[in-house]
Amino acid sequence: MLSLDDLLLVAHELGTSWKMLGRALGLQPFKLDHIEEDERKLVEKCYGVLKNWRQGCGNSATYECLARALQHPTVGRSDLAAKYCEICRDTSVDSTVLVQPLLPKSGTPSSDVLLYVASELGALWKMFGRALHISDPVLEQIEEDERKLNSRCYGVLTTWKEAFGSSATYEGLARALQHPVVGRSDLAVKYCGICSDASS
Repeated sequence: MLSLDDLLLVAHELGTSWKMLGRALGLQPFKLDHIEEDERKLVEKCYGVLKNWRQGCGNSATYECLARALQHPTVGRSDLAAKYCEICRDTSVDSTVLVQPLLPKSGTPSSDVLLYVASELGALWKMFGRALHISDPVLEQIEEDERKLNSRCYGVLTTWKEAFGSSATYEGLARALQHPVVGRSDLAVKYCGICSDASS
């Protein structure tokens, strides 16, 4: 079954082919219409298609099925099929998202650090939340409750810290910030104590 990490990565790179991919994956037209109406950002539309397909198909939502859909002539994304569907790897380590060697601070980030990160994170807060393994219903609740962008970012971070407790570490925060769908290695360096040590 398609891992959440690969789902995010495919959504990040899919682009304007999202609706054709939805059709190739067998999503009903009304679902595609809902995704188009509900999501303004292109990456959210891409993610919506993949999430709906994965939820609807359960265990049949395999890499093989996704590869076939990506290679469909109307989709034309064989590059993504090759990149994400034909290579088996251990996704539990998330080694693909490490941009540089991690030398993070130990422990869990303080409330001050979370505030600083939230103030600089910006519009990618929802993808950042997914990279932190926060569920979509929780993210939707944050979006409903908080009008301001900074408050949504902070809501994601406090939810993550409360949900994961002592496992909500600087290293986990750094990994999520460096995830390709977030692309904020600058914040990981600035707030998580990461150094790139070429000699190690």
